[in-house]
Amino acid sequence: MLRYCYKNQPTIIWWNLVRLAEDLAELFAATPEMLDSEAFINEGLTSEADAEALVKRAEKIIEEVGEEYKSVFLAEYGQLMAARLGFTGLRETDMDDVYSPLLDTLEDAQVDFGHFFRRLSELPVFELMKKDEKAQLAAAEDFMPKPMLTIVQKGPEKILEWLKLYAERLEEKEDAKRMEKMKKVNPKFIPKNWVLEEIIQRVDRKGERGVLGDVIKLVENPFADRWEEVKDAERWCGDVPRLEVGMQCSCSS
Repeated sequence: MLRYCYKNQPTIIWWNLVRLAEDLAELFAATPEMLDSEAFINEGLTSEADAEALVKRAEKIIEEVGEEYKSVFLAEYGQLMAARLGFTGLRETDMDDVYSPLLDTLEDAQVDFGHFFRRLSELPVFELMKKDEKAQLAAAEDFMPKPMLTIVQKGPEKILEWLKLYAERLEEKEDAKRMEKMKKVNPKFIPKNWVLEEIIQRVDRKGERGVLGDVIKLVENPFADRWEEVKDAERWCGDVPRLEVGMQCSCSS
């Protein structure tokens, strides 16, 4: 399943694009003369020399496109992360100084990616920085599922260390504006596998068709703070139940 993990997505996207390019190389790397040749159109490459030359052209094109892909991907990723974190602008140092340390922290502390950003959008960071370390650690603990607090060593400490770095990086020194802006790009509800599996079981085995209407309300407005008359909303938006942690599905599911 490592192929589908978050950190491998940029690489696997490019791997798939290269496989597609290899299949189409005979078209995009062909010379104008080849494309005008009736023999090439009807039979394709017929000489080893032509085939070798085409492969070299294809490799050069793929290499150039690879550099463009990397540049575009990193630029777009940087902008999206800046929006998620409530930054007013993107700095060249953010990838190394903010984003990478954050991703390492989330992995080390086993914190849910989506939950972290939403909870960060609800945390008055500057107010927290004025409190004593005990209160700060308590706030950092809230980012972690309760079972993980006894399993992951120094998880809250690692999160707090990053929160201090984050507070220094923020341009707007006012919590309310940042929090409001972040809530618009960080959903509270994400239809996770365990939620969907629960709904399937409740509809299929218990005939609770009303639950479909409930989850649709959340899907239609995932950035809301609350949903009226949906009793399971907070639970569905909360930590993954202990028995459901690590649920894995194949790409076909």
